[in-house]
Amino acid sequence: MKKQNIVYPSNQLLLLLVAMVLLCSCEKDTVHAPTSPPEESAVDTMEKPCPEGNKKSIIYEGKLCHGFRISQFPVAKSASLLVTNQTNSVLWAPGQTIRVKFIDPEDKYQLHALVKEYAKQWEAYASIRFKFVSSTETAQIKVGFKEGAGHWSLLGRGAHLRTQSMNLDPKYKDNLRGIKSTILHEFGHALGLIHEHQHPEANINWNKDAVYRFYMDEQEWSKKEIEENLFEKNPVDRVFYTSYDPTSIMHYPVRQAHTTDCFSIAYNYVLSDMDKLHISKIYPPVDDIKAYTATRNYQRGDYMVYKGRIYRALQDGLRNSTPETQGSRNKWKDITRVTEEEAAFLSRKNSNDIPLITL
Repeated sequence: MKKQNIVYPSNQLLLLLVAMVLLCSCEKDTVHAPTSPPEESAVDTMEKPCPEGNKKSIIYEGKLCHGFRISQFPVAKSASLLVTNQTNSVLWAPGQTIRVKFIDPEDKYQLHALVKEYAKQWEAYASIRFKFVSSTETAQIKVGFKEGAGHWSLLGRGAHLRTQSMNLDPKYKDNLRGIKSTILHEFGHALGLIHEHQHPEANINWNKDAVYRFYMDEQEWSKKEIEENLFEKNPVDRVFYTSYDPTSIMHYPVRQAHTTDCFSIAYNYVLSDMDKLHISKIYPPVDDIKAYTATRNYQRGDYMVYKGRIYRALQDGLRNSTPETQGSRNKWKDITRVTEEEAAFLSRKNSNDIPLITL
């Protein structure tokens, strides 16, 4: 039998092959959830080349964390800091105190103190105040801890629609770092904020087949839930927003395997600078709201005082326009009326009969 000559690759070639593998290989869908959060990376931002050309994968807020389950974030469609509903009906009034209660008075999972601590981080940058009351009192935001139900929140003043308006799944309570970021995220929803990855300028090149597989298998979401929570964009003419912020607490993590160009975003665990700036514009101090000026060109989201009442502009370019101007019904929202409606709500025993206001 003729002996074959075997040609072995050189050391240089072996090193080159190893380097190519290590540089960038989009992650697999078989990664399982760790029992604890990853350590912080010493590098806040880094880039690495992708095998499909010159595109780069950006890693924010430390190293990319592959292991966490996406269900740390809400299933319900609600969330992204820099975008809000056109009529702003989901927003509370600047300076308003929002009553919050835990549906179950027993702190079975030892999460009550943590929720209070992290929810109140929003107060440092907004004129809103959260007042935690007993489970027997009337409240706008009603927090439950149903295991296996995932994390979710109704959007802003839509909290009136259900006897439970938010759920924090205790299944993930041992992931302390993750549950803290989830509290921030869900209370962002409760303030009327929507998902940042659905920002009009968030041009994420989704690998939709991979996303469908992951969320259907791992999160047990329907195709509709996936499309509503990830793929649908908020149209420019229906929202007001600032520039896209991939570091926002309202942004979902994006896995490399879920994009066509290896773009990825790690979990965000803290309020970003843009989060803080924008929430302060949505809920400015009441004393900073100035009287109406005819020469001012009001933009969507701007506030003004007119005849002793606070109004929010619902459109851009409102010059020489007041709430009394003909045809201005859909141009201004009476924010003072919001607080009056909330007072009426708090006087009722059953919050389920309070509709979501969509003026």
